[in-house]
Amino acid sequence: MTPNLTAFTDVDSQNLPDVMVSVQFILAIGDSFFLQFLWEFCLGMEVAKVLKSGKELDFKKWQLFLIAIVGIGLEGVVALKFPTLKALNDVPAFLGYTALAIWLYAVIGQGTKKIWEPICKYSYEWYLVHVVVFTTIFLLKPQNLISQISLGLIAVIVSYIAAVTYWQLVHKALKV
Repeated sequence: MTPNLTAFTDVDSQNLPDVMVSVQFILAIGDSFFLQFLWEFCLGMEVAKVLKSGKELDFKKWQLFLIAIVGIGLEGVVALKFPTLKALNDVPAFLGYTALAIWLYAVIGQGTKKIWEPICKYSYEWYLVHVVVFTTIFLLKPQNLISQISLGLIAVIVSYIAAVTYWQLVHKALKV
């Protein structure tokens, strides 16, 4: 089964370049120089151009799974063991998480929309609050891998709750 990314995202093909720019902007977060992320922007635009032309990106499920495991694994190793290489960490992270998303669609199909809809609804607010929450929680300085993973999961949950709360405040209380 070849994943149809337009059906997966439910985005009109005319809007794909805008969506890809948004995805690249979200990935290019932090206090880094913008040219560091230029390759992500260019890659996103090329993928959007290919998808808009009607061509399919044909990947086997095992290839996507392997790319996801290697990419996310490399990101984790670099983040934990080689923090000085942070600037190079985006390449495996981008490839790993993109492959994971496409693999999930290939395996689960349209059922993935049910997973992503509540996350996407609050994604901008989550982007705004995640650094503060993660930084605050990781002040606890976990000493071993189990503590790091546990605090990371807690940080994800707390940051999502903070994002939903922020969304509620802005959209309901302030009626924006």
